[in-house]
Amino acid sequence: MSFNNTIKAGTGTDCEKLWQDNKERHSDADATVIACFDDTGLDALRCMLTGPVIGIGEASFHAASMISSRFSVITTLPRSVAGLYENLEKYGMSARCAGIRAADVPVLALERDPQLARTRIEAQVKAAVNQDGADAVVLGCSGMTDLAESISTQFGIPVIDGIGCAVAMAEAFFSAGLLTSKVGAYAIESDDMATLSNAAARH
Repeated sequence: MSFNNTIKAGTGTDCEKLWQDNKERHSDADATVIACFDDTGLDALRCMLTGPVIGIGEASFHAASMISSRFSVITTLPRSVAGLYENLEKYGMSARCAGIRAADVPVLALERDPQLARTRIEAQVKAAVNQDGADAVVLGCSGMTDLAESISTQFGIPVIDGIGCAVAMAEAFFSAGLLTSKVGAYAIESDDMATLSNAAARH
């Protein structure tokens, strides 16, 4: 099975360029994983593509809900929090989320100063367990992937990495023969660009 690279949908000429690029360079892909935790462009891509399109945010929330009663999300910066709460509500997961905590770590700092980043993330994981009552923690950035296993061991709770969850789900959907529904919200119109324009307008 083959995957699309991460694709972000835009508007106008950017949309047209991305759409043409996707058709030409990823025509043989069986599934697409959006490796941005806020699931940028998820609905637009589901309108454009037939194969499964999995966002790492949505995949993480569902995975956490199946192995814990309540989970907290540890994201990078405070500005991300409001959008993640909106996604949780949209996905029907808000009741299972104990809280969203920002570690105040810019994405680039995860590589530039990994020790400082880890220290701040650890502090928020500890607070999620002790204050939120979380049974599991979702790491809210693809740049935190390498921390999942060691933090899970350190705190003795499941720590969910969105990349691994999304890839596993995409493989499972493909193996089960499940494609994106083309009836209703993700229907394909006769004109490819009309589909993309409508998706961008709706989302």
